[in-house]
Amino acid sequence: MKIIKDPIYGYIDIEDEYIPVIDSIYFQRLRNIIQTSYTPIYPSSLHNRFTHSLGVYHLGRLAFDSLINNSFDALKSVSSTQISKLRYVFIFACLCHDLGHSPFSHTGEKFYDKKLISDSLNKLVKNEDYTTDLKSDGGIVGKEHEIMSALLALKVFKKLIMPKYYEFFARCIIGLQYKNVKKSDATYKLKSACIELLNSDIIDVDKLDYLVRDSYMSGYLSVAIDYNRLLEGISLNLSDRYPICYQKRSLSVLESVLTAHDMERRWIQAHPVVLYEAYLLQTIIREINGKYIMKNGKDSLFSLKALMIDGVDTNEFGSVKLLSDADILYLAKQSFNESLAVQEYFSRQLRRHPIWKSEAEYMTLFDFNKNKKFIDILQHWEDILISGEYGVYSLNDDFLKMLKIKAEELADKKAVSPSPQNATLLNRINKINDELKLLIEIKDYFDKNDIHFDLVIISLKKFKSNIYKEAFKNLPISFGDYNTEPISMKEVTHIPLDTMENKDFFYLYYKRKNKTIDIQDFSRMLQRAAVI
Repeated sequence: MKIIKDPIYGYIDIEDEYIPVIDSIYFQRLRNIIQTSYTPIYPSSLHNRFTHSLGVYHLGRLAFDSLINNSFDALKSVSSTQISKLRYVFIFACLCHDLGHSPFSHTGEKFYDKKLISDSLNKLVKNEDYTTDLKSDGGIVGKEHEIMSALLALKVFKKLIMPKYYEFFARCIIGLQYKNVKKSDATYKLKSACIELLNSDIIDVDKLDYLVRDSYMSGYLSVAIDYNRLLEGISLNLSDRYPICYQKRSLSVLESVLTAHDMERRWIQAHPVVLYEAYLLQTIIREINGKYIMKNGKDSLFSLKALMIDGVDTNEFGSVKLLSDADILYLAKQSFNESLAVQEYFSRQLRRHPIWKSEAEYMTLFDFNKNKKFIDILQHWEDILISGEYGVYSLNDDFLKMLKIKAEELADKKAVSPSPQNATLLNRINKINDELKLLIEIKDYFDKNDIHFDLVIISLKKFKSNIYKEAFKNLPISFGDYNTEPISMKEVTHIPLDTMENKDFFYLYYKRKNKTIDIQDFSRMLQRAAVI
């Protein structure tokens, strides 16, 4: 037994069988992967995926043991040996659930080839039911880092897990539930509950740890979450498709978790400064991957090989092994003189600033809900900037020049087209002319007001609370002896939150320098220009 001091839970007991995993180079890599992207607004949030994973391990132990203790009658048909084996694999999954995380939290994971790593995991698991359930859910289940974590763990720790439990281990991490299981099968009900405890749409030990830990480490004052009270009140739910039931005493904590998650999503994860730093990092990663990684192979900086000791070869700097945040920053600095994105990332003086600073402020300025064409153009520009198609990462004179070239190419194509009434070509011409009209009006505004024309777009969905998710509404709550059947959450609680439709909105960032935009004046111009 090893004991680790943790600022959240006091002391975490590490059982002997998991110590080799924690001491391995693959788990130690997580010390060099930052947990959140919140440092632009909360500089003290420097905790890493290593400490978070230990926290999830700790909560996983508490959750599993409570589940077993509170479900004695339901598990009479399951042997203690089987329960012990499932406990081992589940807690192993809790420990390794972030093993394959990309650098800089979730910022880098979009560069993983999701289909490739999902197919690789499927081949490694080699289980017919797993494959069938995967296909019934569209072929790919889980976020990129979850799939990579299961894949990497099974690659490097396969001797520590019996092959027949590979599929259960992978399901726990990616959140793939069993589809064709009889309600009377207590073993599979227990397995389903374990999957729900680690990867749920609403509440699980992963979310519990990061909600508590992120708040504590950043200094962001969130809702207090009594995780002990919550986890002590869970049991198997045999009468419903939802595998876990919460006791009535957990109601207040369930609402606290919901509120805390909503607050973190709305006011931190969607903060314009946090979003912009992620945008810069993604731009830098795209540049690095294209410049330094070997062109004559299939290797990518964001691949399974890069996370292992073999590593991937670069064109100039040897191989990159056990990929971490530091590797990205090192390679970025090699392009400091050539890359504007790198310069901007390392120098706060060069950073762009959001013209409006919250969704609420956006809503008071604009009403673009009926102007889909305008929103579509902005999102199209954003896609071009993210992909690097025009060789720039902001709307500027070079971007406008590329638009004009594209418009001229289409006009020339129309002039020589054997079918002048070609509807597809005409639509493309009309679309790019609308884009030119809009961008020229925006540029004219900046020129007239002597403000540097250099904008970045980041779009996202308007906030929608988790209370509207079916998974939250249907959480089963047990009221003990006087209710034989659990009651769904929607029948026993009501949290009055906004009912806003899930529409798109966006941020625009500009280089403020010595002159600040008049937000109201700019918004009037943009609303006029948006009438296309």
